[in-house]
Amino acid sequence: MRNKLITLLLGVLFLQPFWAQPSFGSVMRPPTMLFGIHLAIRDMIKNPVNHIKHFQGIDAPVVTVDTTDLIKVKVKAVHDGDSWKVEFSDGRVEWVRIVGIDAPEVFSPYVLKTQPWGVEAGNVARNEFKGKTILIDTLPVPQNRDYYGRLLVEAYTNDKLISLSLVERGLAWSVAVPNRRSPNINLVLKNAQKYARQQKLGLFSEKRRPLRPETWRKRYKS
Repeated sequence: MRNKLITLLLGVLFLQPFWAQPSFGSVMRPPTMLFGIHLAIRDMIKNPVNHIKHFQGIDAPVVTVDTTDLIKVKVKAVHDGDSWKVEFSDGRVEWVRIVGIDAPEVFSPYVLKTQPWGVEAGNVARNEFKGKTILIDTLPVPQNRDYYGRLLVEAYTNDKLISLSLVERGLAWSVAVPNRRSPNINLVLKNAQKYARQQKLGLFSEKRRPLRPETWRKRYKS
């Protein structure tokens, strides 16, 4: 009996640092954490160098990204939370659309009215990233441009997924992206949105249920 208790105690001590880590104020359950470790190890074996480890959301696996193929660009302008103008090292300037999120709309030639939290989301992105160098993946999905001609990208700072930094604060909705090169990110963003909604952060602090940008665009299309 004593040996069994010692074995159980050692098991608890081993697992405790993992499930005690907060994920958006919630408790990580051990099986999820162990599954995440398995995925991370598997990905690290496939791509053993230059990895960034990202948020492990509520019931979400670890997401690791090989940074060797990422491109450095400088953020020149921010239209809203998910549409930015960037400059490449060769001087080429492009509007890019961050995949996997949909930020509240602001007035434009295509949208006649600014959506609640559109200005706030844009200002956060502008204050944090304008003039700074970020890393982008220009091949996150097979189709590399959207309806408006913007380059579809996954965007990172040196240590974090930028779309996550917006979703976890209630400044954008998560959008599941089919055929994504890093499919685990869909689940990470989904759970970040779940946290923001539970905590009533950003756009989820409104008393009325917020409209998704796609609904807003249809309603106020120019």
